[in-house]
Amino acid sequence: MKIERLHERGESGELASLFAFSLTLPQKLAYEVDALCTFTGQGEDVRVIQPSKEYWESKITKNRFFLVPGYHNNEKTWRELTLEALSKKPFEIKRLDGVYVDPHFTTTKDQAQWAVKKIDELAITSCGIISSPFHLVRAYTTALASMYKADIRIPIIPIPIHVPPNGVIPETGVSAWDMLQGEMERITAYQKKGDVISYEKFREYIDWLWQQPIIKKSL
Repeated sequence: MKIERLHERGESGELASLFAFSLTLPQKLAYEVDALCTFTGQGEDVRVIQPSKEYWESKITKNRFFLVPGYHNNEKTWRELTLEALSKKPFEIKRLDGVYVDPHFTTTKDQAQWAVKKIDELAITSCGIISSPFHLVRAYTTALASMYKADIRIPIIPIPIHVPPNGVIPETGVSAWDMLQGEMERITAYQKKGDVISYEKFREYIDWLWQQPIIKKSL
């Protein structure tokens, strides 16, 4: 059976493009960006612990800000994220100057809108969006949609935390493998609502992003 390499773009191709081209940038950019923003939730404390230890508190980091939006308090594994909480176990963040946290959010869209507001308020020049691999693309494309609506354009870099796909997600008790289908369906549904960036705007942004100095000097 012969399958042509070139086809008219469809919904599955657009979705695959969001995933493929969100994840092609060098991970070392996590040390180079002006700010980090971790999209928390699902009881995954590692979404805060890993970037804070690996990037934020690294001796070589250029990060000036670490943004930590909280998540839905209806989740059974919810923690109230405050500066005081982040200074204690299990997080134990020592570098608190430059950390901005707000514990009360419900959706990924809420988190993204808060992050974009902070980008504007703090004059952030580039930002890394961090989350678990199964959730990262939705977090990233939601952040891009919020940025477009706010008429802000800076380099935004998706940065996955390093967790095994067969690891159990505390909130659901299932593996990341089993979470991905729901994320894909949410991306498609929320894209139609405008909460996730459209394919056309995503493509235009990614083409622009690859021309920016922060990317070029890292290659």
